[in-house]
Amino acid sequence: MMDHKDALTSYRAQVRKILQDNECNCRREAKKLHQLALIITERSHKSHSTLSRKLRSILQQEFSTFAALLARPTFSNSKSWEDVAKRLLHYKTRLNCIKGHIIYIDKTFQLQGTLTRSLEHLLVRLLLENGDSLTKSYKEACAYYICNSEDCGRNLEFIYKSIYEYEASEMLNKVTPNHELLSKLTNMGLTCLKEWRLLHADANFFDIYEIWQKYHNLSKLAGNTNSNLSAISTLFDDDPYKLLKSLHNVYLSYEDVNLLLSFSKKKGWKRSLEDAFVVLRNVTLCNGDFERLLQSILLSEYPSNNNDTFKYVVSIRRNFQQSVKNIKQFQTDMIRYLDFRLRKNYNEMRKNASASLSHSDHLWISAVTLLIVHYIPKRRDFLQRYLKEGLFRQILMLNSKYPRFFNHRASLQRHLIENLRVHIPMDVHPYLTLNNDALTSLDKTYRMNHNKTNFVGLYLSKHSYNEISDALMVTTDPIWPSIEFQREWTKQVDLFAAEDKILQGIFSLHSITMSSPFRLAGGARLGLLVNLTMASIIYLFNDHDELHFREICKLLGSKEEAAIIRELSTLEKHKVLMRKNTNYFEINDSYIPTQLVAETGVIRCT
Repeated sequence: MMDHKDALTSYRAQVRKILQDNECNCRREAKKLHQLALIITERSHKSHSTLSRKLRSILQQEFSTFAALLARPTFSNSKSWEDVAKRLLHYKTRLNCIKGHIIYIDKTFQLQGTLTRSLEHLLVRLLLENGDSLTKSYKEACAYYICNSEDCGRNLEFIYKSIYEYEASEMLNKVTPNHELLSKLTNMGLTCLKEWRLLHADANFFDIYEIWQKYHNLSKLAGNTNSNLSAISTLFDDDPYKLLKSLHNVYLSYEDVNLLLSFSKKKGWKRSLEDAFVVLRNVTLCNGDFERLLQSILLSEYPSNNNDTFKYVVSIRRNFQQSVKNIKQFQTDMIRYLDFRLRKNYNEMRKNASASLSHSDHLWISAVTLLIVHYIPKRRDFLQRYLKEGLFRQILMLNSKYPRFFNHRASLQRHLIENLRVHIPMDVHPYLTLNNDALTSLDKTYRMNHNKTNFVGLYLSKHSYNEISDALMVTTDPIWPSIEFQREWTKQVDLFAAEDKILQGIFSLHSITMSSPFRLAGGARLGLLVNLTMASIIYLFNDHDELHFREICKLLGSKEEAAIIRELSTLEKHKVLMRKNTNYFEINDSYIPTQLVAETGVIRCT
């Protein structure tokens, strides 16, 4: 039979086995422990107080040893909070295995639960005292939760509850709780949030909002229910400039801007926000990048349903107009950009007949409309130039293909003109007239010279002719490529005249498009936009490798040597022809297209 002393020794060994032997069956061993306690209680001749001190001392000593082992700093590949949570869970699991027995000791010896409370949070106390490693791990977990991933949420919540329950237990033990520690833990997420903002001062609004949402989720885990915390104050220091800077690439509606203006009741908020808009959403053209210019216009304009406009938007428009120093060059660059963009649109429709406007296309149309209506200095001058140098030349280059292009549902040209018509109807009326002329006359293609030459007849009304003729018309008679071409053209002009229509032939403007002998690297043939005299000169090189300028005059049947020399110089300048020896010319077989030519597919010589 086991005596009292042996029973106490076995009891201590059993407690140690349950706590430190990872291979043992804790539940089974806990039953053995309880049976030993019953034996000790039944066979002991000592008083209850003496016996309780013995059993309590054994439990406290073994749990202290166990907690001390777990509290030792360890080197692990896992994250600090994962390691801490693992140790806390391990301690709690072992404690729970014999918790029923500990409660029995408390009740039997009338300890009023003090033993249970002292053992439950022994490891937490040691970790807090051991260089405050517990709160450090908790802060690291908070930072990871906010800045990286929320997958540490369970560990974080477990650590917080362990500390919170420990402090609550201290109150029951009539020990003053550490309110400073609890407050520090509760606000740890806010501390990490502010540290993140300091490191990411230029973060965009969406990243900031995501971090803010994580902070709110973290606050719920940590028992922080403070709903009065201001996001504007916490994230942006009540600074409208910082708020708007985080939204630098975000399109805002009229309602969005009104909401921003009402975000804060702080005095001067609205005025400061408007000033920030003018600075941060300023519209400028940098390095000829019109795509970026259009994007900045979309970001600065906030139209409402009633066409209301914020005062600062007017300032942005005025600032842009004043920033354009060389208006003529700006208009030239704008015409080239529109030509490139519309040619790209034409190629997309040619490849996909069922194409339709995308959301980005609609935004592009809106942005170009805003640019033309509100930003371009001397708008009417630009529109007159674009009519002559842009739209008219585009019609010439497309010829009979233009009606299909313009009427296509994905035509940016048509949608842009219709959009401009809503805002500035009188200014775009010439565009509508020119389009109508092109759509009604470019419907037939004639074959001449034994089906070797395509002849497309484009006729203009007197109104359209007057709109575009000032800059293009020359007083001299055109030099025709061939007598057959001239006869066919005269026939068509006479046909319209016989119908009592006031129409003018395009050739009287000396403008023509033709195929060049040059190709891009991808195989696409380049087009030529020239006047009729240039076209006639190039036409001769179909039958000759090189020609003296006097031979050119003779073959064209022209005595206008000065005009021929002028056009030869222009073709040489654009590297279509190259001079060989003195006054001998040949096609430039080594022609290298400029970036503009490569983008548009057209060599503009006029």
